[in-house]
Amino acid sequence: MKWYLQLLTTCAFLCVSSQTINNHTLYLGVFLSINSSVVSTIGFLPALDIAIETVNNHPEVLKSLNGVSYRLDVVLNDSRCDAPASLRGFIDQIFFEPIKIMLIGSPCSVSAEPLAELSPYWNLVQISPAATSSRLSDTSIFPRFLRTVPSDVATIRGVAAVMRRFGWSRIALLTQVENLFTFFAADLREHFQRTNLRVTHEFQFNTNGIVTRVVQSLQNSPVRVVFINMYPRNALQVICQAYRNGLVHPDYVYMFHNWYSNEWWDDLEFVSNCTVAQIQRALRFSLLFDHYPRLPEDEQNVTNIGNLVWEKNLYICA
Repeated sequence: MKWYLQLLTTCAFLCVSSQTINNHTLYLGVFLSINSSVVSTIGFLPALDIAIETVNNHPEVLKSLNGVSYRLDVVLNDSRCDAPASLRGFIDQIFFEPIKIMLIGSPCSVSAEPLAELSPYWNLVQISPAATSSRLSDTSIFPRFLRTVPSDVATIRGVAAVMRRFGWSRIALLTQVENLFTFFAADLREHFQRTNLRVTHEFQFNTNGIVTRVVQSLQNSPVRVVFINMYPRNALQVICQAYRNGLVHPDYVYMFHNWYSNEWWDDLEFVSNCTVAQIQRALRFSLLFDHYPRLPEDEQNVTNIGNLVWEKNLYICA
């Protein structure tokens, strides 16, 4: 969670130099996914609280200028990992006081993109702690968007390295029809073409798709290494059907994004014909790919705090 301190420190330096508010409080518009059936980022709230407190108490970050002291505060909006909800929240942040001088979020790419397209028209910098879509790297579309994590292209290099390590040469892609995942699929295909690996079968999945048909198509293909490129609730439907069709280890290996919530396989709200034990059986020896979000063990961040202290404070705050 130390990326939040890095993010807010950047905000503080930019904010002090750009605009002051009458009461000397600098307000940041924050977008998190709190009430969402897709991905919840409510766990970011303790890290946000710690980061705000740390920045406000730091003697150098928000030091007095011309005898005026400053502090950071936030106005929180629930973007729900949903583009329409994100847009409604953006309107609230822009047209209702207090004035916001920077935007943070959304952690979800699908709700970060509309904010990143609109924020330049209000001359607002936007920083996301977790939106990884490679589309957000296009500065011609998102000129004021920044993030504290690499794009999904970095994850793809890890997938390719694992493929080579185990001697696998081809992979099947099950992709949800949504920008975040279709751009990931396109980037993966491009990278694999340059590294003598192959995406030999692709299957598209949308929220109205027939899971049995997708899994049956996978079963009829010769590929046994499968990247399930979709949101967790859809991934669970696919994995449940794969279990019922017998597509499990040791004959199949499944790969996933690792930004799903903890123990996401226990949430069977949208799965009616599998138990948790069956889902866990189907997921045995699966591989999950993500960025490594921690500092090296012997390093400290800009406030001279290392991993152990941050984690201790995080647990206390949570």
